[in-house]
Order: sequence, then structure tokens, then C-alpha cells
Amino acid sequence: MKLLVFDLHGGFAYFKSPEGSRSNYSFPFPPKTALVGLMAGIMGEVRNAYWENPSYRDMKIGVQILKTPRTMGIKMNYWRSKTTVNVKKVGNFILPGSDAKSRGYTTQVKFDFLQNVEYRIYVSCEQELWGKLSKRIRERRYVFPPYLGHANLLAEIEFVGVVDAEEITEGDFVSTVPVSALDKEHPLSELYSTGVFEIYPSVPAGYSVAVSANLDGRTFYSSVPLRFETVVVPKGRIHAAIIPGCGYRLTVNGETVEVVLA
Repeated sequence: MKLLVFDLHGGFAYFKSPEGSRSNYSFPFPPKTALVGLMAGIMGEVRNAYWENPSYRDMKIGVQILKTPRTMGIKMNYWRSKTTVNVKKVGNFILPGSDAKSRGYTTQVKFDFLQNVEYRIYVSCEQELWGKLSKRIRERRYVFPPYLGHANLLAEIEFVGVVDAEEITEGDFVSTVPVSALDKEHPLSELYSTGVFEIYPSVPAGYSVAVSANLDGRTFYSSVPLRFETVVVPKGRIHAAIIPGCGYRLTVNGETVEVVLA
């Protein structure tokens, strides 16, 4: 089996955790949904519509954190563009200072941005898409510029190669490990003594899509989270048993690594 391998890096990144209500906490790695969107943008797909395409929906992706990112708190000024706000079961309220001319007020929101991020991405997908995507990344021909969570946080992509991979069901993995990929029947499903790691719940892993509007002959799509994962992030390597079809061993730039794709 062959895997597409490329490096993703940038000065800043932001992958919002859905669990934050009053703060905007970021995962230290890009979720699968962000990476699928990045690759769909490279190919010029319509926003959100690609989740209806099995070639994107069934992609298998692995993420290796090459450099532990630093976190930087940044406050951003947001401008309220609505003149009223709806409170469920109560009704609409006019916001202070929200006449037709001023259109609301500004408020500050703090974001925990990641600084100086470096990731290695491993991709397996349908053969036709895999060939086109590999070519575009190798030649740096992107329909839409790749970014790291927010459109103003642009990313740099370095093509590493198309690499032969051997499927395995047990190994010392350097990539993130979704809990759904662990072999629950194997004694090694008890991870707690097999390495140093962090666990992140509620990581988006898939979306459902609906048509939200049809304007001027154009169709707009909205997406709703469909599936969430709990993801294990190793500090170095973590030994684990994996269900068939998820674990792979490959050699990249002379180094043999074992990764999980899900």
C-alpha cells in the first residue's frame, strides 16, 4: 500500500475545541475535519459539499506532531453585526446602541493560538483522488490556499513523498491514535503503562451536510458535526495494539516510523 506524505507548518494555527464555552481553546493538532477541508480546498471543491463525496468522507489520515507548539493568548475585537438577538422562549431583544447606523458594539474575545507548528501528514484515499492530490501538492498548485484552522493563518506544505507502507496491528506509534482504532480485545488496549501521552476528547472526525441556500444559481452547503473521536497524543512514541486496516509501518527520509490512519 502507498501513502501520500507531506509536511504542514506555519507561524500560527488554531483548531478550536467544541468543548470551550467561554474560552477558545485549540487542539495541539489538526483534527481530521480540518485536514479533509484543507485537501478539498487544494482540489478546489465547493465548501462543505465535499463531505457528500465518499472519496473525501472515507479518507484515512494520520497526524504526527513534529514540533510541540507553544500557545499564545491573543485578544481579537469582534463587531456585532446584528441589531437584535433572539432568546429562546422569550423573544427578540434590541441590543444597546444597535440602531440602523451603528449596528451593535464591539467585544473582545481571547483565542489560544498555536505558534510555530510543524506536522507530518499521512494520507490514504481513493486512487483517482490520491493521484490528483499528490500531483497538486508536489507541484504546489493549490486552487485555494491551505490554512491552519482560520483563513488568515496560512500554511506551508512540503511534499515528502509517496511511500510504500506495510500494514501492522501492533507497534510503537509516533502519530495521534484515535481510541476507536485501538484493539479493545487485546491486552495492550490498556494504554496506561505503555508510554507518555495526552488524551483529547470531542475531536471532530466527520460532518453531515445539508443545502442551506440557493442564490443566483449557486448552491450553499452547511455542515453539522456527525462524529467525534477521543484522540491519544503520544509524547514521542506509544506502544499499542490497533484494529486491522489502521496501523502502518513505513520508511520516511531513511527513518522507519509506525503510524495510525483513521
